[in-house]
Amino acid sequence: AEMERDGGVSSHVGPFVDFSDVGSLLTTAGFTLPTVDIDTLSLGFPHAFVVMEHLQRMGEGNASLNRRKRVGVETFLSAACIHQEMYRGESDPEEEE
Repeated sequence: AEMERDGGVSSHVGPFVDFSDVGSLLTTAGFTLPTVDIDTLSLGFPHAFVVMEHLQRMGEGNASLNRRKRVGVETFLSAACIHQEMYRGESDPEEEE
């Protein structure tokens, strides 16, 4: 959506961590035999605005100094339409109960 509306993309959440690097950092910090456990969770959301709200409440903002200060409403609406098209029919199983 951002590429289509603004002619380019920028990051909007913090960088993802490679868990092998986490183990190395723990070892460097003095921990012996660190164990890093990974759980994979699949979540479904009714629409993109709920996804954005969850990201915001988790503190997943962009701390990059070179980030774009504002994203236009048109870009948000376009992203919501793309999300709806890509994830149609997928929702949070807990909400269906």
